[in-house]
Amino acid sequence: FVTVALLVGVAAYVVVKQARNDYPLNFDWPEHFDRANVPTLLMWLLLGVEAAVEAARAGWRRNAGFDPRA
Repeated sequence: FVTVALLVGVAAYVVVKQARNDYPLNFDWPEHFDRANVPTLLMWLLLGVEAAVEAARAGWRRNAGFDPRA
């Protein structure tokens, strides 16, 4: 839930700041949103941790009930 909350929060921040300031869409556009860097990196880190934990708990191959011989 934290990962999704961070994603929604960063997206809302960018949309609101863009709407208020009407930044031009050029190569320097992302530089206007420096405060979004840390939450975005934290989101990616948490997503990677979640994937690693899920892989460790379930193993790399899950039994999906698929039998190739059937």
